[in-house]
Amino acid sequence: MRGKLFDRFFRCRLACVKVAVVGGGPVGIYFAKLCLDQGHNVTLIESGNLHEESKLLNKKNYVFNSPSAMPAGVHRIGGGSTLWRARISEFQQLDFENKDNKEFEQWPFGKDELASHYANLYKLLGAGDFSDEEFLARHFSRESNLLPQSLEMRIFRFCKADFFIKLFKSIQDHPNLDVLEGHLCKKISKSEFGSEINLELLQKSSNLIMQSFDSVVISCGTLQSAALLERSESLVTPGFSNVLGKYLMEHLEGYVGKVWVFRKEDRKFFESMELDNENRAIKAFHGAGVALALRSQKGAHARKINVHFEFRKPMPIFYFQEVKEKYTFSIGSLGDTFFRIIIFFERAVSYVLRRLRSILYKIVRVNLYSVYVKAEEIPFKESKGCLADADDNLLIYEHQVSDATYEKLCDAISNFQMVFNSHFRAKIKFYKKARSVTGLRTIFGSNWHPMGTTRMGSSISNSIVNSDLQIHGTPNCYVLSASVFPTGSNSNPTFTTLALASRLSETEFFSKSQ
Repeated sequence: MRGKLFDRFFRCRLACVKVAVVGGGPVGIYFAKLCLDQGHNVTLIESGNLHEESKLLNKKNYVFNSPSAMPAGVHRIGGGSTLWRARISEFQQLDFENKDNKEFEQWPFGKDELASHYANLYKLLGAGDFSDEEFLARHFSRESNLLPQSLEMRIFRFCKADFFIKLFKSIQDHPNLDVLEGHLCKKISKSEFGSEINLELLQKSSNLIMQSFDSVVISCGTLQSAALLERSESLVTPGFSNVLGKYLMEHLEGYVGKVWVFRKEDRKFFESMELDNENRAIKAFHGAGVALALRSQKGAHARKINVHFEFRKPMPIFYFQEVKEKYTFSIGSLGDTFFRIIIFFERAVSYVLRRLRSILYKIVRVNLYSVYVKAEEIPFKESKGCLADADDNLLIYEHQVSDATYEKLCDAISNFQMVFNSHFRAKIKFYKKARSVTGLRTIFGSNWHPMGTTRMGSSISNSIVNSDLQIHGTPNCYVLSASVFPTGSNSNPTFTTLALASRLSETEFFSKSQ
């Protein structure tokens, strides 16, 4: 009898732990809901509030040593999902493989580990209750069958942009949820007594308070996850210095060329693939888009990066706009006025010429598309997102792309052009800048899909967290962020981070079934 009572008490104790979720972005909101569903008590901690950022954390807390597309207003409940286009796509199998860099291991598990979590998320987000392969079979089977063996079709989907704000509002009044708005987590430390974890929280009033939890899950963005660990000296082991705040990845994307399609069958093919102004090819399930990619060859000696090519409505290039942006710091007010006038006329002339071209192409039955590329970056140690000072909250953003990434991208563009021209009766022309490593360095703008900085792995010498996202040496303290990705992708990392959240909720500590 005593044994049964003890067992019942023990299981109840495990199922009702106090969990702190640091960061109220889409991943933090989703994981908080999963914990509430398991019966846990959850405290969701966010520096901003539902409608705006606070002075505790905003864009002023960053020093940008390299260009960044980081928008203002993301440090609040909902995070980047308050400003995103709601594009979701899973990582490809090749994203989980080694990047030919001896300093790195591949992911400690394969894509199959996330397959069920991806499927559940698609269903939750209203993007279809089936895999990418099933989606393509339902909506693009004809197009897929027309491709040569060396090419494959990629799918990406969309959800409602306000999904995570609505999800937060649905759990906001849950009796087991405590939301701490306007609180910045300054530091995490291990309790001297017992197994609890202490959080040092800075309030908007500048007061510091301490709270203790059975478990802490860091679900901040990539940069703030690394910053929080850097401030938490007691959690940092000497081996962490090799990787913490380093290997920051984004992904490269931009217009790289144009394609003219002549044959009727090919025109029909590309008309079904053309992306509209919202990057959608079809409207089903909140919309979906498609792209072409070189098929990954199993057993290939050289690891290729993940690159795909999208076909969008023709995008004009404005020469004087590029010149103005290049010399924006030296043209002065008079020069600025001059460029405004000349850019206006350039756009007007361009519009007229594009309309005439469109009419002409309809007459001669030629379709024109702009080619948009999305490419993965190889992890690079010199690419960093780290604190300027461990005692401060000023974070340095210094994103760099390695030569190896540009070389592999240049090869991918060249190989794609060769395969494309041999199969389609069409003319694909890549811009001169897109055909050389030197040119590629100048063709892409800034981005805001950061990954890396607290990578996951099996060894404490080259990773921060293990395969279950637990910080090495700190039981029940986890990092749930794109910062744990050992390697990146060419996709928005949020969807895969959500899959990691689903996977984490099923681990022994959080699961009811333990």
